[in-house]
Amino acid sequence: MRYETYKLYQLVETFDEYGNSKNDFEFLEDIQVYVNEQHLKVMGTNTCYFVKALQGVTPFNQFELGAEYKISNSYHEYKITSFINGRLSQLVLEEVKV
Repeated sequence: MRYETYKLYQLVETFDEYGNSKNDFEFLEDIQVYVNEQHLKVMGTNTCYFVKALQGVTPFNQFELGAEYKISNSYHEYKITSFINGRLSQLVLEEVKV
């Protein structure tokens, strides 16, 4: 496994001077993530197509339920759609920016 360094961000709700809420991503820390790309074959009634599924593994295990996260480095930006905490946390990723 080859880990890459990503910046971890969490979506937090902040308020401006007028009391209006706005959602911004706040930097938490640098984490090591191994990203794997799988191509899944999906069969329809008359069509067959491939879907790209991105998964990640990281030793960081302090994700909170109900919170939204994203990771980014200089090449990619991924939204973490779901995770399973453990000795190595498993991440399901969605590519936001290439």
